[in-house]
Amino acid sequence: MKRFSLILYIMLFFALFVFCIGIASSDDAKSLAVFSSRGDATQLTPGQIAARDDVGTYMDRYLIQGLNKQKMNAVLLNKKEEKSETACLLEVTITDLKEVSKNARFWGGMMAGANTLYLHYDFSDPKGKNIFSWDDSIGSTKSSRHCAQALNKKAIEKIAAYFN
Repeated sequence: MKRFSLILYIMLFFALFVFCIGIASSDDAKSLAVFSSRGDATQLTPGQIAARDDVGTYMDRYLIQGLNKQKMNAVLLNKKEEKSETACLLEVTITDLKEVSKNARFWGGMMAGANTLYLHYDFSDPKGKNIFSWDDSIGSTKSSRHCAQALNKKAIEKIAAYFN
């Protein structure tokens, strides 16, 4: 009986120790607010607006997940003004999206051309001072979502390098 209680106490102590380490490491997370814009839609057709919304929604979800995996406390903002005073701001704007129609992709395959996504990033500190900005684009014959995923990976690496 004494061995059982001793083992139980040791396991309890170990679990408490691991729990405390997890709490300490989560405090080290950097606070980051992400604002995503679909860009200027004044000269776009309803189909193009829907495509930007689809790609943008997918891009936002993947970007937040990727940033949180890098131990950043990333949140998606509905309005830029919702940013807290202690969080850095990453503003992502879709400047252009060129998609090949599904019919052209079916009949022409890769010869139909590539889907291309153009993004503009602005990264600023909690006081609003611009740290760096960049434009990035990529083309893919797979899908526009694949383009968003590839561009997000590059952006996550750049932001993580800044914080480390």
